[in-house]
Amino acid sequence: MKKNKKKEEQETMRANLTLLTAPLLAPLAMVLLAVELLCASAPVTAAEQPKKVIYETDMCLDVDDVGGLAILHAMADLGEAEILAVTFNEVHPSGAAAIDAINTWYGRGGIPVGIYKGNLAAPDISKYLGPVAAFPHDLTRETAPTALEVYRKVLAAQPDKSVTIISVGFLNNLYDLLKADPDLVGKKVKEMVVMGSRNHDGFNLSRHDTVAQSEFVIRNWPTPLVISSHGGGTKTGAKLSGAAAKNPVREAYYQWFDQFYEGRSSWDQVAVLYGVRGLGNCFREITTGKGTLRNGFEWQMQPGHRSYLEAKLSDQGFVDIIEPLMIKPPRKHLAAGIEWADGSRGSAAAINLQAVEQWGLFETSFKAPPPCRFADGREVLRHIQNGRRKHHRAGLLGWR
Repeated sequence: MKKNKKKEEQETMRANLTLLTAPLLAPLAMVLLAVELLCASAPVTAAEQPKKVIYETDMCLDVDDVGGLAILHAMADLGEAEILAVTFNEVHPSGAAAIDAINTWYGRGGIPVGIYKGNLAAPDISKYLGPVAAFPHDLTRETAPTALEVYRKVLAAQPDKSVTIISVGFLNNLYDLLKADPDLVGKKVKEMVVMGSRNHDGFNLSRHDTVAQSEFVIRNWPTPLVISSHGGGTKTGAKLSGAAAKNPVREAYYQWFDQFYEGRSSWDQVAVLYGVRGLGNCFREITTGKGTLRNGFEWQMQPGHRSYLEAKLSDQGFVDIIEPLMIKPPRKHLAAGIEWADGSRGSAAAINLQAVEQWGLFETSFKAPPPCRFADGREVLRHIQNGRRKHHRAGLLGWR
């Protein structure tokens, strides 16, 4: 009885202690939660629209371009971004195919891909574009349109001041666009994010003898232009070792590190993070000072016109945000419907597949949002029958 009484007294003391400390611990818990959610995305509400993005990349020599495209797809899966197009400013013959293979893996093989078909001084080699181009795709350098053609077609179809261009490579494609149709740029583009060094950049703003083109773009671009430079110490990609073997992003990092997995600098991912999510708690925008190019050109920062970013998070803080997005499995959308082994077709709107392997192989189940019926009234099956599963390729009538 004494033991029971003592136990009751201990429990009462514990309860009283909880009541006393709860008001003190609650604010601390809120602070810790706020730190954990730094720069994390809030769910997109019905009133908000995904950020319309064109990704301009030199995916070739370095591999963070691949990581940038990966997190852009992940944020599109979360409803934060709409990928309008990907444009390639290098001239590697496997570039278009590799980009299309990555888009295909994420269920967006229909995204327009435009490439630079001009001359580029001293083109770069790539450790990974060839192997990534061996993954499923249906676009080649020969069949891909020019980046200028893609820009003109895609921009013309968008609402005014609605498009964010995230440039993580050279500015030759943007030079061609600005030369050809400056009014289209001014009308349709909301903001351009340029990954590069603010002063005397030795790569994106000058390599391949493109410094004059960079000057023209920075001098004449009619909408806000923001420079993003952070990411050198933000090492991501090592966790791709646990990703699916059929994931081309995993393959790119594996090949870049000579068949090993390590973390690589994340300049491009940081630029994409800002381009989609904005300043949030990750960045502050600096609108004073100046920028310089290696040819001596200088430009002044100016609110609403030219600016650059300062990071507010540590490198590890950025890693904690970026790497989960890089390794996030794709959420694919079957837009046009499925065709069963008996030849019948069903056209459900945007069936959300829970898991789809390379080439669209169905896993054991998938979900479909309302309406959950085909056009002829049949229920959308939540379990793929064995006799139909082996005919999965016939169902890929259209991805988005």
